[in-house]
Amino acid sequence: MKNYIFLSVIFLSSVCFADENWQQHWENGRVFLSVAQHEKATLEFDHAVSLMSEEEITEYPFVLVDRAESEYSLGNYTKVMNVTEKALSSTNLTDHERLECGMKRIAALMKLGQEDAAVEEYKKYVIGCPLFPKYDYFKEKIIIRNMPDCEDYKKFARNLMISNFCNENDISEYDNTWVVNITKKYNCQIKKGNNINYAPRDSAHKKRGPAEAYACCGTVNKLAVAANVICGCVSTPFGPVTSTTCKVACALFIEGLRQAGEWCCNNGGIEEKCWKNFETWKVDFKREYPECPKPPKECVK
Repeated sequence: MKNYIFLSVIFLSSVCFADENWQQHWENGRVFLSVAQHEKATLEFDHAVSLMSEEEITEYPFVLVDRAESEYSLGNYTKVMNVTEKALSSTNLTDHERLECGMKRIAALMKLGQEDAAVEEYKKYVIGCPLFPKYDYFKEKIIIRNMPDCEDYKKFARNLMISNFCNENDISEYDNTWVVNITKKYNCQIKKGNNINYAPRDSAHKKRGPAEAYACCGTVNKLAVAANVICGCVSTPFGPVTSTTCKVACALFIEGLRQAGEWCCNNGGIEEKCWKNFETWKVDFKREYPECPKPPKECVK
């Protein structure tokens, strides 16, 4: 009788093990992640990965992306770097997932005190992100390619161009490509309401040497990286807009400011003005994207 009971337990255990699959543990982890139970989420993601073959991990790297999210929330920054490195080696990541991995690596490196490395990751995964528009600056015009089909971003881009280069009539839109005429002799500063105050271009503009421009751009890049870390903390537990949408929108917003600041650095603008928009970017982001929460002052993670 005892042998029968023992064999029955072994049989039932085998059946349960056979029914166990990585997809269910991954989904369990997603559930825990959605309610900020990060330790339980990490255990589920780890269990899911342990049940996957190397081929499955390569084919379904989104499990690693979610695992990196939970590890970051627990402050395991070195693990975040290892997990995202493995995820990024797969060619099956979506552009959003690749950006998400990049943002986590940037944030982890900043937490580890490796600011220069974080800037390099920003250049690789944010500046080079195919989801984002590309700003090409020429002497008489700016060409913006790959403009997202998003009215909030278009509004932000128009305001950014108007505040630096004049009025909306100077912006020509050709589907997802914009051409901005910057031959005007005056800048425009947006005031409250619909009034626009025309002011002469800054008389302090001067030709800046390569070393000075590089240093100026370096500051702009570092400010963008620090802001990008905060973008990763934007969350929307309720409502029609997802956290991922707002995080991507935030990163997109920051990259627009960075490219404008870089132009300013390379065209002799007063350095403090080249990065002035970063002083109020959280308030500005909330204004441009009202459905997303205002980015926190700092990441508490």
